[in-house]
Amino acid sequence: MKVVINTLNDFVLSDQAQRELSSRGMSPNDIRSIATNHQYRTDGRLVSVVETLGINASGLGSRLVVVDVPFGIEWRIFRKQIGESVVEIGREWDGLNKAPSASKFSDVRNTLLLQW
Repeated sequence: MKVVINTLNDFVLSDQAQRELSSRGMSPNDIRSIATNHQYRTDGRLVSVVETLGINASGLGSRLVVVDVPFGIEWRIFRKQIGESVVEIGREWDGLNKAPSASKFSDVRNTLLLQW
């Protein structure tokens, strides 16, 4: 499953990305909700726009990337001090590494348990 995350400060779409999403049928209200409502982060229109525009999909202070998360796992977007990661208990996909990191097991597990 493809998920869009931000690897820098706040999740901000560029004006170009917002126009493209609007032209693909996404409402202005839905576009504004993407940053806080993570259900939109897997929307095929958003994934396609970020893949197509690359760095140009990112607004000021953002670096939006698409990460591949294996199907069949329960995942969450985890906000870090800088940027976001997609996490499953014991594994993390941060958009910087190709393979999930197993070395952060206890930190990720403890963080997720506190959030749930």
